[in-house]
Amino acid sequence: MEAPLSYSTIEDLQLLSWDNAPKYCVQLSFPGGTVLLQAANSYLRDQWFHSIQWKKKIYKYRKVLNNPSRWDVVLKEIRSLVDMALTSPLQDESIHQAPLHIISTLLAEVHSKD
Repeated sequence: MEAPLSYSTIEDLQLLSWDNAPKYCVQLSFPGGTVLLQAANSYLRDQWFHSIQWKKKIYKYRKVLNNPSRWDVVLKEIRSLVDMALTSPLQDESIHQAPLHIISTLLAEVHSKD
């Protein structure tokens, strides 16, 4: 690959493994093709999978909540964002910090418009 791939361009994300061979892979599908990442074990593969999934979802929430159109949609998305953070299998302080940052930015923008 000559250029980095953006999380926003990932169309599909799948876990792959084979019964007859100890290969643990994550398959990423992009508009221009697919990328297969091979991990040393299933734990690392699952970490990659959940981390990439997390980044994709955070990107989506940032995009939706940075351009709020209807407040009922905003509230639904905030609830969904918080639920995602609370149920994530990832254990890192940024998992809880990212939603707080998105929501505080949204509230600051709303407050500055008033």
